[in-house]
Amino acid sequence: MPSDEQIAPELSSLLSALRRRIRRFVLVDSALVIIGALLGSFWIGYLIDQLPVRFGGTEMPRLARMIFFTATVASLIWMTLKLLIGRITRPLPDASLALLIERSHPELGGRLTTSVELLTGNRLIEDHSRVLLKKVHQQAATLIPNVEPNRLFRRDTLIKRTLLTGPLTLAAVLFLVLDPSAFVLAAKRLTLLSDTPWPRRADLEMVGIEIPIITAAEDKSDETELLKFDNQIVKLPVGSNSSLRIRARAEDAELPAVCTVYYKTDGGSVGQSNMRRVGRVTDGFQYFILDGPPLTDLSESMTLSIRGLDDRLDDYRVQAIQPPSISDATISVTYPSYLKKGNAKGPDWNRVYQTGIRVEEGSEVEVVISSTVELGSIDVAVDSSGDSTSSQPQTAAEMVLAPDGMTASLTIPNMQAATTISVVPRDKNRISAQAPYRYLVGVIKDEPPEITLALDGIGSVITANAKLPMTTNIKDDYGAERSVVNLLVRQADMDPSDPSNSQTPDRETDNEESKNTPPLNRERAHLTIPDRAGDNVLVADLRELVAKKQLQELKTNFELEIVGETHDRYDLAREHTSLTEVIRLPIVTAETLLAFLERRELGLRARLEQTLDETSTLRDRLAEFSVPSSAPEPSLSGDDPDELPANAENSLNRDSQVRRLRIQQAILQVKKTKDELSGIATSIDDILLEMQNNRVDSVDRQNRLGAGVRDPIREVIDGSLADLETQLAEIDSLNDQRKVTSDASQAAVRHCEQLILDLTAILEKMLDLESYNEILDLVRGLIDDQKNLIEDTKSERKQKVLDLFK
Repeated sequence: MPSDEQIAPELSSLLSALRRRIRRFVLVDSALVIIGALLGSFWIGYLIDQLPVRFGGTEMPRLARMIFFTATVASLIWMTLKLLIGRITRPLPDASLALLIERSHPELGGRLTTSVELLTGNRLIEDHSRVLLKKVHQQAATLIPNVEPNRLFRRDTLIKRTLLTGPLTLAAVLFLVLDPSAFVLAAKRLTLLSDTPWPRRADLEMVGIEIPIITAAEDKSDETELLKFDNQIVKLPVGSNSSLRIRARAEDAELPAVCTVYYKTDGGSVGQSNMRRVGRVTDGFQYFILDGPPLTDLSESMTLSIRGLDDRLDDYRVQAIQPPSISDATISVTYPSYLKKGNAKGPDWNRVYQTGIRVEEGSEVEVVISSTVELGSIDVAVDSSGDSTSSQPQTAAEMVLAPDGMTASLTIPNMQAATTISVVPRDKNRISAQAPYRYLVGVIKDEPPEITLALDGIGSVITANAKLPMTTNIKDDYGAERSVVNLLVRQADMDPSDPSNSQTPDRETDNEESKNTPPLNRERAHLTIPDRAGDNVLVADLRELVAKKQLQELKTNFELEIVGETHDRYDLAREHTSLTEVIRLPIVTAETLLAFLERRELGLRARLEQTLDETSTLRDRLAEFSVPSSAPEPSLSGDDPDELPANAENSLNRDSQVRRLRIQQAILQVKKTKDELSGIATSIDDILLEMQNNRVDSVDRQNRLGAGVRDPIREVIDGSLADLETQLAEIDSLNDQRKVTSDASQAAVRHCEQLILDLTAILEKMLDLESYNEILDLVRGLIDDQKNLIEDTKSERKQKVLDLFK
């Protein structure tokens, strides 16, 4: 049921005034919040954008500023809608206001709320007393003057927001008054109206990257090249060692004390390096350089940023490019003409390069390389330092690049020394390999041929009718072209037949000594060696050469020079000629030759006598061996009965070791005797062969030496000496020398005595030969005396005839 009564004007006026004050409070509060948020966003954005610049950083990029501006605007719109419009337009009913007043004024006791709700509400059922309502209404109107609206508002909130907004506003005003250009720049940058960077104290400029120029020539190894950044990008080869260069303006700007490079590789590694100053200020700029990591031994791409004071050079990109490489190289060789292997239609051989490859001297060499990428150019240098005749060992060369750019070739026409070919490939972007590819091609020098000459069965002197068996050995890399043996007659320096000359002529002398004595004639005998390589046997018959007039008649005061000579096909420089050592053989008579041979026989007899003495000594030592006695019975007397048997056993072991040592010494002596007897037999063979080659007709002497001395010596070697060696080996094979039986020892002594008997018989035969030779010497002496007497008689007669004409 609607009430006919109206609310008191005092109450209505109070509620209306409270509603207006609430809306003003909301307006002021929202304005402070929005202004504070706007100014706070400005200062935060300004600090984020400009403060890093002061510490060498960079401004916020445009994207970041766009995000920040969008967030700020969105926040301000949300605050306006939520805090201002939403709160101001919100309805404020009288009942809510009355309840708000009663909360701050409890003395009203609910009267104001009851009056407002019952008098202003549309109630269909009247459930209250009108008299009581009127009374409550009057009491509420009576208490209205005691109501204080200020108690309803929290002024400390406005004060706090004013304390926050006021300083921000004052700071913005001062910023605008003191530095309007910076304020405007900050506002434009934060509102995306401008991208102009903040001014710096320092002024840095990028110069570029200095990289060494990799060349094939060693004398150009210090040259460098400056690469500029193109759109802040530069390409460097992997593995390069480069230097980053910048400069700082020294005029109208502050010069930084140090500049720092910050880098980040594509692999995720980060780091920094300080640049160093280079010299002093030049043309208003101070230069800085970084010649260490990360540009040393570059392995991957990276991004660089350089900071000096508050200036910064950002986002400079270094791209690591894989340099070109040579996948393989082939060597083609064409032989020179002197090898007789040349082929005009193509190379003689072609193979892939490998370390240690060598070519024949004078060959034409073609080097073909293959690249992994298309090449733009190639730097080549050829170093022939192994050639001592070259005044410029290292020379530049040119490689012919194929049309596809994948291969290139170089030809060296006449390689005579070890050569190093240095190659530096570069691709289309001028990216070069970081070290020259070096190919060492050795040269197989054509050495002069080697020839040796030896006479078989010829001693230090020869007769005029001698046959000279010769053995030659020729060695050459590719075979000798011509080989001969030259025989030349010269005047002898001394008469080998002179008995007063105690020295035996030496048939081997040096070439200089042979040149001191001029030849008797210019004609030489030449014996052609049939084979060009290996061993060859020749026989020079002096009697036939004299008969064919190839040599002049040989006399006793002459000597024969023999020298071998060989040539090969080498034709690149001086001819390769090799000579053997000169063999000089004096010409003697048959009697003189026999006298020389007799002296050698005496020497052989002395060696046989010494061997016989050593064998006798060996027989005496073997005779000292007795049958090993049984071990002595150890005595049981004494304080320590266990010690005596041990001492006795040690004594027996030492005795066994001494016996073994003596047997081994005897075996060594037998081997020495065998070698000595073999040498004597061989020497006798040489004497016999020398007599045959010199055509000395002494059949009896040859038979006596052969059948009487040489053959018995060889029978002794195969007979009694071999039996003695076998017997001693059996004795030495026993582990315990105490087990050597008496029969074994006596058998060794008997074999040794038989050997002594055999050697004694041979020695007596040699003594008989010596006596025979002495008789021959006496006969030869008588013949010589007779010749001298005849010559003296002729001279005396001639002198008497001359005296008759005086």
